[in-house]
Amino acid sequence: MKNIGIFCKPDKERSPKILSNLVSWIFSKNLNPFLEYTTAQLISFQNTDNILPMADLPAKIDTLIVLGGDGTLLRAAHFIKERNIPILGVNLGSLGFLTEITIQELIPVLELIHKKGYSIDERMTLTTLLFSNGLKEKSISALNDVTFTNASQGSRLLKLCVKADNTWINTFLADGLIISTPTGSTAYSLSAGGPIIHPSMHAILVTPICPHMLTNRPIVIPDTQILEVISKTKEDILLTIDGIFIKKISYEEEVYIKKAKNKISLIQAPDKDYYQVLRSKLNWGKR
Repeated sequence: MKNIGIFCKPDKERSPKILSNLVSWIFSKNLNPFLEYTTAQLISFQNTDNILPMADLPAKIDTLIVLGGDGTLLRAAHFIKERNIPILGVNLGSLGFLTEITIQELIPVLELIHKKGYSIDERMTLTTLLFSNGLKEKSISALNDVTFTNASQGSRLLKLCVKADNTWINTFLADGLIISTPTGSTAYSLSAGGPIIHPSMHAILVTPICPHMLTNRPIVIPDTQILEVISKTKEDILLTIDGIFIKKISYEEEVYIKKAKNKISLIQAPDKDYYQVLRSKLNWGKR
């Protein structure tokens, strides 16, 4: 850990003080901080050679510290996916399963990492393949999920046919559909009634959103299978990946989703485990 990138949510109340303390600590250890452009604007950071747009940051760093929530970390992950740079997530709010370190824990955790090193928690990602006129239009990675939701303001049900390795699973009538990684099982899928899946599992989770039939339940499939989602809805529906709108999907349009080759590496907080994070974030055991 020599060249440390910093990407921060622009929270003008809390971010400047936290950033200043973090940068001071990095300099005190004779390490090199590299700040994302909007992050540098939050404090009086004078090293102009070490201020870069997010797209250029991965080429300069070997570790990335993300200050914010899970959404901030997801945005950063999309920029570094090809280089697989380890990410340390620091939560500026309360709930956040990817950004598990609190503000108070940041410097003590960094001290431990600086002395003893760190362990990596590798998270699988998904690749979404989009086609136009029979030709591949683009492929987009997802750390959390791929969602299909209503494009209109009404309460119209969506009709989505889902296949795995060209074998029909079900045609869902629901408000929408979530295809998620084990990491994403604690995101939108959890709100829609999906199970929590340990991030080390090799699986893909399919969760209908408010299904019309109570028997349409979430299903976990092997990550070796390729999912095909076909819109059977007459009107356009929305395709969103990790919370970012991608495009409108038309009737009979097909979207393919499979396990991606690249993974995202998260730095594990010393003396914390996944179940401890769950208990803390979900208030398990409390009345």
